[in-house]
Amino acid sequence: MEVNYEIFIDPISKIVFAKTPKGTVPVGINFNEETGEFESIENIEYFQTFIEYVIRSRQYYDVVRKKYTYRELFPYQWSVCLNVIDSVLSKKGKRILPIQARQTGKSEAIKVYLPFITVFARQYIEFIHERFTSILGSYKNETIEKLRKEVLPYFKTAIQVYNEMYTDIELVSALDNNHSKLTNNSNRFEISAKVDNTYLPYSECFFITLGASQDSLTSHLTIIDESGKCNNDLFDNSISPFSNSTKGTQVFIGLPSKDRNSLLQKKYEARDEENSKIEVYLYNWTMCYSLAKKTNKEHAETMKEASLSEIAVTGGHNSITNRMNYYLEFVRTDGMFLTKEVIKQHDMFKLSSNSFYEEEGFDNYRVAGIDISATSTGDYFVISRGTAWQDHLGMYHSRVRRITTLNKEKTTEILTPSYKVNKICDILEEEMIDMVMIDSTAQQLHFVQLLRQTMQERNILTLLVPMNYSNKSKQTLFSIWEDSLYNGLTKFPNVKTCWETERLYEEMQTLEKKETSSGITYEAFKSKNEIQSRSNTDDHCNSVAMLHYVLQYTELAIQNGEWFKDGSNYEWRAEKFKVREKLNRNLSNTSKKSEDRLEKMKIYLDIIP
Repeated sequence: MEVNYEIFIDPISKIVFAKTPKGTVPVGINFNEETGEFESIENIEYFQTFIEYVIRSRQYYDVVRKKYTYRELFPYQWSVCLNVIDSVLSKKGKRILPIQARQTGKSEAIKVYLPFITVFARQYIEFIHERFTSILGSYKNETIEKLRKEVLPYFKTAIQVYNEMYTDIELVSALDNNHSKLTNNSNRFEISAKVDNTYLPYSECFFITLGASQDSLTSHLTIIDESGKCNNDLFDNSISPFSNSTKGTQVFIGLPSKDRNSLLQKKYEARDEENSKIEVYLYNWTMCYSLAKKTNKEHAETMKEASLSEIAVTGGHNSITNRMNYYLEFVRTDGMFLTKEVIKQHDMFKLSSNSFYEEEGFDNYRVAGIDISATSTGDYFVISRGTAWQDHLGMYHSRVRRITTLNKEKTTEILTPSYKVNKICDILEEEMIDMVMIDSTAQQLHFVQLLRQTMQERNILTLLVPMNYSNKSKQTLFSIWEDSLYNGLTKFPNVKTCWETERLYEEMQTLEKKETSSGITYEAFKSKNEIQSRSNTDDHCNSVAMLHYVLQYTELAIQNGEWFKDGSNYEWRAEKFKVREKLNRNLSNTSKKSEDRLEKMKIYLDIIP
């Protein structure tokens, strides 16, 4: 399909959108990232009808500007609608979990697709039942009553649009004063078809509360709002069977909760089970914001402001409540830094290549983090490398590409400081690392001084950023990394890539997060089993956390005009002109490879705030 408008992809649903004179609308499905191809929806009649319905039904008259205005759906709302519609009208019988962060308009999509499907479905599918039946449910009476009042105006509009589009029959409901005898109460909304002055059963929508006993129903579409607050067993025993004979679609909307037996939690956990037909679409607040900007920047900024304000007054980005509400974390860590479920949920270990060039760009940096071991038989000596950059939202991303552990065998053979220093210098030079953060605490300081001296002697211009560990600095370091992990901003090589990635994977799950009188601490878990405790370390975590932090730490230092001190006589002032002086001073004595790298660093410096 040839598209003459600007197009973009929803990375979650793989739906393709185009910015047209009518607004942002979907134009394709099943986008293939490798080929760039997608399936056009221009020949899928029910999608085209839906798009026309949305455009017509979401127009309203602006009394101030005295003109009709169109309230656009955001791309993620479109995506939810299209996936539910396709499942129902293709009789795929899916269980769909469209999970959106707070403050992002979760209920808006329900208002649009529920009336459309209930009103238009019989145009596209045949079935043996007298009526097409939909169900909208929630966990308590007040919630479902509020939803019912909000969705009824959309039913009225959907019927009006249907009658304009199809003239062979007329749909009627109690929303029209002429047909008040048709059912419209807190439990059921009825639609009839007027054919030759005869009123025939057509479709209906039931409004139910999970927790109250329900009559046996047949459902083609079941939607449960606030499903994170609903009991899974109750749903499975009393509501789910309504869909058995129809190949009906079930939709579970809500947010993660602390209740391990919640409907949403259980369906999410069952997503990988054979024949589950469960599809999960996770839109955290940053993803919603990014997609919303494509449609309406003003509304997107309002959404961002509301989200950040709510996060700020409810414990910050790392509070368990906000991880559930805004970052869509399903599993409580219960004192641990991460769990296997959380790692899987955010698809952290996904990288298949150790190449830096996949993220290479104008404002990307090659970064490294070094956790020092004083002895070869003690903790691990770890050097992590990757790339880091800041996106248009101001969020810092990192990709860990390579991890080297100098003493992974922990043999009795002593690795001399000279060997370690030169090994680090080899890596910094060969991989053209822009900046590296290193542990300079207490006894490590001498090593950092030796490294600085050797780097100067070898004319290695990587920016060396010492990190003096304290309870406060480690808390800052790990909370920033933690925030990145739960927001999907840091990725690692596949777990089976090498020994180091397997070790990192294990360390992340045995890292303990404790609240103490001096604040939150992060340290390797110590159990009563002494042997097990000795095997639990946090060195690879420390190294990777520094890798992720060094870019934002450096940029903050530049903004604040701070000095980096490593305990030697050398001080590096965090100002661009000082760096340029050093670069220019050494440019005449460098190799061609270093020269190219220096020019590249100069470009980077131009964009630092």
